[in-house]
Amino acid sequence: MIGSVIRYVGLPTNVKGDHLGDVFEPTYGTFKGHVGYVTSFTSREKSADNKDHVTVQWFEPLPSYYGSRYTVSHFSLDRFKVLT
Repeated sequence: MIGSVIRYVGLPTNVKGDHLGDVFEPTYGTFKGHVGYVTSFTSREKSADNKDHVTVQWFEPLPSYYGSRYTVSHFSLDRFKVLT
């Protein structure tokens, strides 16, 4: 998994928002379509919410969130499509 190229697609349409609440998914929607590679992976057995998690190093153009551009993000893997 580490080194895999992934694209942010957001939560599946049949899944409610994460522990932060549904209101945040539209905001993270600005990440949709952005591509990066996995620099860290945490399996569901070791995570508090029973989901696989990744740390992503983003490629240019960088995604933005509330006006700030991000080079690195941490999300559950279910928000991504694995490309390689």
